[in-house]
Amino acid sequence: MGDEVEIKDRRARRGRFYFLAYVEHRSNGTRWVDVVGGRNGDRKLWSFLPDQVFASGESARGVSLEHAPRLPL
Repeated sequence: MGDEVEIKDRRARRGRFYFLAYVEHRSNGTRWVDVVGGRNGDRKLWSFLPDQVFASGESARGVSLEHAPRLPL
């Protein structure tokens, strides 16, 4: 399990999430980020668009993985 990340999505409110993988489907160009977590210590697998995922503490600055994919996680 990777570093903790912040998620900007109403489904993910009050949860804790950890980076798992940055995925790109080469044949059609779609990209997403897989994370593990949820509410109250859940360990569910979630997928979000890169612009919804932020390194811990970066959401206030507005720098998502979409805009800075090499943020230190």
